Amino acid sequence: MHYMNDLITLTVFTVFIANCMPLAAQPNLAEQEILNHGQMLRKAFASEDLEIIEALHHPTVIRALRYSDLKQGRAEVMEVLRSTLQAYQLTFVENELENLLIQDSIAIEQTRFAIRGTPKDGGDSFLFKG
Repeated sequence: MHYMNDLITLTVFTVFIANCMPLAAQPNLAEQEILNHGQMLRKAFASEDLEIIEALHHPTVIRALRYSDLKQGRAEVMEVLRSTLQAYQLTFVENELENLLIQDSIAIEQTRFAIRGTPKDGGDSFLFKG
């Protein structure tokens, strides 16, 4: 019986410590959380849910929209996105994780993607790849 109590205490302590560790100390958990957020983000794009898209971006996010167009902070990213979604329906047609670096509380995701843009006022669709 004493052995069982020690085992339960050790298990509870281990779970508690695991939940208190930074995500970098739990690479599988951190990676899974990032991948889940990516799925939620693509779904929010499909439904044009700006509230979810905004909530899934960190306040200090840095996003490279083009080679020479770097947006710093959630407000800048959302400003561009709002104007884009007013004019286009965006659909992710490809999303392939190439590299994920997790260092302390910072995650850098490198993804190969393709987004189909369809003008809302008519016209031909285009495919944007990055």
